[in-house]
Amino acid sequence: MARIIDLTTAVETNRSAPPGAEKHGSDLYDPLADLLRASARGERDAFAQLYDLTSAKLLALTTKILRRRDLGEEALHDAYLRIWRSAHRYEPAKGKAQAWITTIARNVALTMVIRYQRELPNSPLIASAEPTSTLPDPFDQALIAEETRQLASCMQRLPDPQMQAIVLAYLEGLTHRELADRMEIPLGTAKSSVRRGLQGLRRCMEGQASSDDLAPLLAGEYSLGVLRGQARDRFMRKRSQQAHICHLADEWDYRLAALIDLLPETPPAPEVWHEIEKALPSYTSKRTDKHVWRPVALGLLALCVVLIALLAIP
Repeated sequence: MARIIDLTTAVETNRSAPPGAEKHGSDLYDPLADLLRASARGERDAFAQLYDLTSAKLLALTTKILRRRDLGEEALHDAYLRIWRSAHRYEPAKGKAQAWITTIARNVALTMVIRYQRELPNSPLIASAEPTSTLPDPFDQALIAEETRQLASCMQRLPDPQMQAIVLAYLEGLTHRELADRMEIPLGTAKSSVRRGLQGLRRCMEGQASSDDLAPLLAGEYSLGVLRGQARDRFMRKRSQQAHICHLADEWDYRLAALIDLLPETPPAPEVWHEIEKALPSYTSKRTDKHVWRPVALGLLALCVVLIALLAIP
């Protein structure tokens, strides 16, 4: 089997925090987290800056999964609207903001793939483009965080078929069958490569010995996107009902998101942001409402107090 991905050694680019920014242990200042918090408050300028800093990588990912630029931009549009609406749900304690944003964009793209496959199984929308046989050298020009360097190191320790299967599944949203076809290996071998690769990553990154517990591996397969059909639906039900399963899936989402640094940036067309901006609610009107109604409410309260006092006079 020809080697499809060539993982090179990750090189860290220095990041500097603004004056007064605190560092805890080895954690670096995360400017995207600040922009997410500002977006959660409704600050559109902060959201525009977040888009400028992250959209090129996310478009590369959504286009890779959907295999068409126009569909990639459609997924990007929907992803940023979801990011805007959900920014208040981001929890910095769970992981970097880039991982959280990447997971949302990737899930939107995967949902589009699954929808097209269910509704239009013979449509060329998803499978029309011939997949590329190589990916660019990873991490060479990326801003590499600690999580990315750790993932790269652990990926390099995996046997080649396992590493190839995980990277292709994550970056291109391939199913087990599609992995088998791309890697020119039997279906059973593709499934085994994914499962053993996830087990090896978990052991490397968490320092845990191999166990018979399938829940973490199924969560990893769900995050990769190789679970489809009834298997994916069953896992999603368990994820919504059991906090432990949800936590495992979230761990894999944050862990695997660093793979986005394998992709070259693909800047979206200006029209994409214009369409996103038009769909955003007006922050100014919210602030106006807040500042107008607060004094009105206080005035009404004061009036009620005066009326009660007057009625109490004999």
